[in-house]
Amino acid sequence: MNVPSSVKVGAFIIAVNRDPFLMASREAYGEYHPSKLEIVLDTNLNKQKEGETLLHEMLEAIDAIYDIELDHHKLSLMATALHQVVIENPNIFKELRNG
Repeated sequence: MNVPSSVKVGAFIIAVNRDPFLMASREAYGEYHPSKLEIVLDTNLNKQKEGETLLHEMLEAIDAIYDIELDHHKLSLMATALHQVVIENPNIFKELRNG
């Protein structure tokens, strides 16, 4: 998986950074920091968990930016399910990308 250096959510560009000690120091695979417009991912994740975690943190950003107020448990389930659907159906949005 290509982890981008940033993602755009609405009008905001959110930096994506890595921290080799995130899990050890914060007990988290990833974090979204709304005040910094930053997503941080633990560098020690396998590719599948990395993808799920990035998607989870992007949903956290969407939730915060659009003031949706999703329950964290439901957001986590949505991230896992959405990650699976996107991975299993990679050509769904291909035409839109190549437009």
